[in-house]
Amino acid sequence: MNITLLVQFLALLEEMKTREEILPEFERLLDRCGFDFYGIVRQPKPHENPLRLLLAGGLAANLHPQEIP
Repeated sequence: MNITLLVQFLALLEEMKTREEILPEFERLLDRCGFDFYGIVRQPKPHENPLRLLLAGGLAANLHPQEIP
């Protein structure tokens, strides 16, 4: 991972206030780092279904769901 890209993202993050501002920059960072897809989940409590805790996710524009390993 390129540390410079991460530092630039963190600097931008301090200036951004909303999810709508942050998410495109986060996806751009992941794309530049070579990730095709991602998912962010929160830690489940003992009684919660972990599959229902997806907070955010993304898929590269040129990648189809059936191609995900």
